[in-house]
Amino acid sequence: MRISNARLKWQEDGLPWSEQFDDVYFSRQGALAESRHVFIDANELWSRWQQAEAAMQPDSPATPFVIAELGFGCAVNFLQTLKLWQQFRQANPDTRLRLHYLGFEKHPPKEDDLSRILSLWPELAPASEEFLQLYPDHSAGCHRLFLNNCQLDLRYGDASDSLAEIARHGLARVDAWFVDGFSPGKNPAMWHEQLFMLLSACSKRGCTLSSYSVAGAVRRALAAAGFELSKAPGYGNKRHMLKAVLRSPTRLPRREQSWLQLPRYAASKADTVCIVGAGLAGCSVAHSLARRGLKVTLLDAASDAMTAASGIGPLALRCRLVAEDNASARFYLQAYLHSVRHFASLQGQHNFWHRCGLLQLEEAMADRLQRHGDQLREKLLALYEPAVIEDLDREGASQLAGLELNNGGLFFPAGGWLEPKGLAKALLSHPGIEFLGNSEVAALQNQDGLWQILDPNGRELSRSPTLVITASAAMKQ
Repeated sequence: MRISNARLKWQEDGLPWSEQFDDVYFSRQGALAESRHVFIDANELWSRWQQAEAAMQPDSPATPFVIAELGFGCAVNFLQTLKLWQQFRQANPDTRLRLHYLGFEKHPPKEDDLSRILSLWPELAPASEEFLQLYPDHSAGCHRLFLNNCQLDLRYGDASDSLAEIARHGLARVDAWFVDGFSPGKNPAMWHEQLFMLLSACSKRGCTLSSYSVAGAVRRALAAAGFELSKAPGYGNKRHMLKAVLRSPTRLPRREQSWLQLPRYAASKADTVCIVGAGLAGCSVAHSLARRGLKVTLLDAASDAMTAASGIGPLALRCRLVAEDNASARFYLQAYLHSVRHFASLQGQHNFWHRCGLLQLEEAMADRLQRHGDQLREKLLALYEPAVIEDLDREGASQLAGLELNNGGLFFPAGGWLEPKGLAKALLSHPGIEFLGNSEVAALQNQDGLWQILDPNGRELSRSPTLVITASAAMKQ
């Protein structure tokens, strides 16, 4: 689950050079102008957003417009897209269109290097500054970030593996592709036919694609994957660039589903949801759905949220460790890293989250250590990045804790603790959520596709086409 970061050397003009691929990251004739010409304008984003907005019916659900980039690199194309998206939202404040951006990268820059690169373009601030606060530069997998009304999924690792997962689970249907990897001669692994077949399988019919490369092998691979190609004027000294439209999406054979059933995009006219139970699960689901554009009603028998078991505090956050690279290990790792980012972004004025690090003492792992000893610790340290866990001896652990300890342990630098009542206030502060306390639910009825939620006197508390029950032991009722 480890990755290798980009190895950079700096040129005299301050721009980075990739040592891995012996190639430039940007055109010396202007990185931002190149990004706009080759990717933003070539995919006609603004006009397509306008068309999508105009096509929406009054009862249409919030709809994602999905952009994916092969070769996320230094985030320039993403930040340019985000800037345009903010302008579009200002021009269309009531839009129900959402932006979902997928970035694929095998060797992401280290945070310090990326900060140095983005400082070259102050016109991208403050979005670049907000992005850097959330930016992960370690651990393979899908890192989900939310910023400026955009959902960004950074997928670190081999692009073919990530695309196969997306295609297999139906996680996204891409509207526009930015293909911006290092040149085919330097990095052939990102331009082969099988990769473009997977890319096609993850895309909608009519999906557009643009790239600076017009190499023959690239054109043949895209054509085989169902794209209709055309050349367009390139940027700067480059004579041509490539534009394409997907006419025949690839259909991959069905594969047996894994135990992890991830949510799919679903077309539904329902834009409201009712949730019964305002504990940790209910508040989190309410916030997640509201952020996706749904109107949420949250009910609880108590007068306030998180009054039962979820209100026990403080709550500690660390990663659940697994000693081999499997689905469980990756699930827990990404859940942990996402929680750290999520709590930090929610913090605001609520001050409920304290990222002080967390030390797990050897006593807490005594049974496993007795069975496997140093072998277990070596496996964990080989599997997880230092940003996730560090091994501390007794002296180091004592110094960190400020207490004289009997043994060492594992330190989680990004871990910490939170106060649940403050978390509830932060989650429920979203304007799309209505909280109804003192609302005891005694019965549910479904009539004409609507759930009616009734109190002990038969009075209707709420009604909604979609119902979520997060009421713990009360579900037995």
